[in-house]
Amino acid sequence: MGLSVTATYGILFTASLFMMGMLLNGLLYSYDQFKTGLNDKINVLEDKKNIITIDRIVLNGTQIELRALNKGPNTLNTTSISILVNGTVVNFSAAQVIWYPGDYDEFFINHTYDFGVLHSQSFELFFGGNPIATAEMDKIYILNGTGVYSYYYSGALAWTTNVVGPRDISVSSQVYILNTTGIEILDYDGSVTSFLSGYNFSAIASRGSIIYGVNTTALTILNVSSNSVIKSVSLSDGRDVAVGKYVFVLDGDAVKYYDYNGTYVGSITGSEIFNAKKITADTEISGDYLLLLNGDGSILVFKNENLIATITPPIPTNNIDLHGKIYLSGSSVVSLDSGYRIKMIDGFGNEVYQYL
Repeated sequence: MGLSVTATYGILFTASLFMMGMLLNGLLYSYDQFKTGLNDKINVLEDKKNIITIDRIVLNGTQIELRALNKGPNTLNTTSISILVNGTVVNFSAAQVIWYPGDYDEFFINHTYDFGVLHSQSFELFFGGNPIATAEMDKIYILNGTGVYSYYYSGALAWTTNVVGPRDISVSSQVYILNTTGIEILDYDGSVTSFLSGYNFSAIASRGSIIYGVNTTALTILNVSSNSVIKSVSLSDGRDVAVGKYVFVLDGDAVKYYDYNGTYVGSITGSEIFNAKKITADTEISGDYLLLLNGDGSILVFKNENLIATITPPIPTNNIDLHGKIYLSGSSVVSLDSGYRIKMIDGFGNEVYQYL
């Protein structure tokens, strides 16, 4: 016996109510999911507004040191931060793990350094007296016609002292200042510890307690501890000396390189070198890097005896130094980036970068 029309409508109506209930529940669930997702997205977008800025990046010894400011509004956990050096994610340690808004934090990166291609200007300092700038360890040293000034990388003056007739400066285990009568030796606080007289050099470089001095006719290797000459090597036109992977000596328009004991290894020559003035190297940069200041004011960059780049300085330059950054000395002191691109990404995806 078939269903009556009334019963049929009743079943359809009940089914319709059931289907509407399911549809309504589905719509409510979808709306709730949409609202939750929207709130999450708003939260993410709000978090994306967090701002970090990099205050400074320096190469200090065997580490890249990065100092950054968390401008907020979020407190950050440094374990969720990523740091990239020239596109490669690197391991690092931080001075503090919880990084509050308004606070600075310092990050320390052990990395195999390589020379980059971007060399924009970082800062400029104005000094009279044809300054010579060098940077080692945790300070920048500037020698001018009357004395030496020692600055922290933050820009604060650490100490200053007068020097009579200064010619050149080198820093390793101590601060060595070449003047017209010999070599004055200072500790890292600027106090004079001793004086080596009777050495008539035009330029010096150092490695620990060993000084490498040049004049027109010779490279002299000097033991500071015993004040004795270890070795003397004849030159035809000695102009400058630098210590990196090797001891580099500018002899005329040729760069001769020796091991640390003074044994000849090889030389760099070529038509691109003319009226060369100064050379510099850095023991902390991987590979056999050498920078040469040419007679036309350009800087030639060599790696493993091969010319890989030419840099045009922003100022007329009399002296160059390399320690992470490139330090140029002329009428002022200018710092150029050496090409390490350091990027920091926080846990919310905010990122900032700067160059060493």
